[in-house]
Amino acid sequence: MKFLEIDRLAQLTAQLTEATICERVINGRIEAFTMKRAGTDKKFAHALGEKYQNEIMAEETEFSNLKRMQKNRSGSSGSSSQGDDNIRKLTNSPTSKAKRVRIDVNVKKERSVSLGGGPSLSSLSLPKSSSMRARSDSLMMRSRSNSADVNIVTNFPYSNSPLGDFHDTSTQRLMTDLILTLNASFPDYDFSNIRPGWFSRVPSFSVAMNRTNERLSELAACTPQGDTFLPQLWNAIDDVTDLNESEVYSYVPPSRDDDDDPLSFLADSLDGTDSAMPLWSFNFFFVNKALKRILLFTCVQTMRTEVSVESESENDEVRVADFGSPGRVVRSGNSRFDTGTIDEEDEGGDDYDMEDSMNQAVAPPATVA
Repeated sequence: MKFLEIDRLAQLTAQLTEATICERVINGRIEAFTMKRAGTDKKFAHALGEKYQNEIMAEETEFSNLKRMQKNRSGSSGSSSQGDDNIRKLTNSPTSKAKRVRIDVNVKKERSVSLGGGPSLSSLSLPKSSSMRARSDSLMMRSRSNSADVNIVTNFPYSNSPLGDFHDTSTQRLMTDLILTLNASFPDYDFSNIRPGWFSRVPSFSVAMNRTNERLSELAACTPQGDTFLPQLWNAIDDVTDLNESEVYSYVPPSRDDDDDPLSFLADSLDGTDSAMPLWSFNFFFVNKALKRILLFTCVQTMRTEVSVESESENDEVRVADFGSPGRVVRSGNSRFDTGTIDEEDEGGDDYDMEDSMNQAVAPPATVA
């Protein structure tokens, strides 16, 4: 994973840094990386691959055990019903129907995003046979405690994840590339143990574009480029990743409780001030597998809780974004991104909602200390 130095993206990142509107501050990054691996990335990817294989095997073993328990329980129930028929023939006494019992075997995952200083191979925990046996024994005990039929409800993150089926090596590689990108962009944190369900597949780039434009429209009006700022931004991204050929993902880890913000690391990293209170944030990964490139676009708006004396003395004077000299104008006038909001219905994204995606995350929450 190598950072790509692209002047236009650096200029846009500079304009998205400490952009102040009244007492609200926007900080964002647009960073591109190559998906070609070398050195430590190869070792890290190999370790992740082994971890995935072990967890997939554990998942398949658990699933087979559950199916076998269900089959055994069904067979036992069948034998009991034959005996009941014989009794009914002799005594003509009514029997009650066995109630179906639903067992939830969702297994909680541990917190997996922590302070680290980049990826470490030691942080990759592989499932051990003893823990697998413990889980199976627990499930067997729960099954034996029920004398009726059993409906087993399972939730296996590797069989049906937003990234795809982890039996495919391409899906494992995608997950590894997303983790490497997060680790490269936020080196003070270690994302080695995040789960596949903590990502969301965005239906199309137009959905990400519209969400971004909604957040940055007020800021764009304050830039030297004015109405052409957002089209220039998307032209620059398109030149790097070819948006029409890119898949789009977002990192949406679930919350532990109402007071927990699993994306607080964005404000901590992008804003970097102790007095910053996050108002909103977004992150989008634009993945072009043919070009072997990933572009990560992250942005956060914060409210500075400590207002400076200078700001208080200005009374009603409104502070607007200060961007210095305007950036280079790119493709003004004839851009395919000049039309503003793109119709998401044509792109299949009319039902997509980022907050719903966060609420639907199936893994247990993780916080960034």
